Amino acid sequence: MKTKKFLLVMFVVLALFAGSAYAEKDIESLRARAEQGNAKAQNDLGVCYHNGDGVEKNFAEAVKWYLKAAEQNYAKAFDNLGSIYQFGGYGVEKNLPKALEYFRKGAEAGVPRSMNQIGYFYEYGLGGLEKSNANAFEWYSKGAEKGNRYSQYNLGRFFLLGIVTAKDYSKAVKYLTKAAEQEHAGAMNELGNMYLEGRGVRVNYKKAVELFMKAADLGNVMAQNNLGVMYARGKYVQKNLRKAFNYYKMAANQGDKVAQYNVGAMYEYGNGVQKDTKKAREWYEKSAAQDYEDATRALKRLEAKKGPKNL
Repeated sequence: MKTKKFLLVMFVVLALFAGSAYAEKDIESLRARAEQGNAKAQNDLGVCYHNGDGVEKNFAEAVKWYLKAAEQNYAKAFDNLGSIYQFGGYGVEKNLPKALEYFRKGAEAGVPRSMNQIGYFYEYGLGGLEKSNANAFEWYSKGAEKGNRYSQYNLGRFFLLGIVTAKDYSKAVKYLTKAAEQEHAGAMNELGNMYLEGRGVRVNYKKAVELFMKAADLGNVMAQNNLGVMYARGKYVQKNLRKAFNYYKMAANQGDKVAQYNVGAMYEYGNGVQKDTKKAREWYEKSAAQDYEDATRALKRLEAKKGPKNL
């Protein structure tokens, strides 16, 4: 069965806009306060349209209310406008330069998430910026100092990989731990890797497994895959093919091609689940559709098992 190594995946998990939960019955009260000029209510009504919370999701309407709040210098509104324009959709066209403009205003107003997003734009050269890891590091540092978990994760990632600065596993553990304490699933997964390998911390398999489980429960694909590997091999945990199947299935349902292949293989051979060639083929097809070669070979193998058609 194909498995993944415990590798750090370089990706940035983006924070969602500042949220506020309102039941449908409270929307009219909120709207009344917003129409009276209350900046917080205007921002929160924008969040409702942004999330589809109590109203139909409508980014154009969200922008309308965020702008009203922003006109009163309501800091979170700048950040929320940045988020809207960064991704677009639901009536709003994606506009990265405009997103950056609002994130800068949010950062100037002291919004930590905006600081993180500016760092992200610098790291990946978005919104008209030239790629600059040095500038990304600077902005991630600012966000981390303000307690933003995504900035803490990204700063930890820079120390772990030696981006801009020299590799420093102790500092990586410091910032990843801060992010993990705020339930950043990616940070939990990377800390789990560090406890497995003894980088910046003493090897602690039990702690690693605990971190992977927490991250997996929060939907982290890498942690789900890691646990699938562990339970399939009986490494660091007692071998349990059913649990291996369940964790692979979690990752597969999120579109991970290796997990899709592994689920297919478990169905094909009846490992941890009842043997089912039809389901095996379905999962192999999903994996192969993402150009995973092992899945393509598995499909050919299943086809060969059918034998020649009767003439």
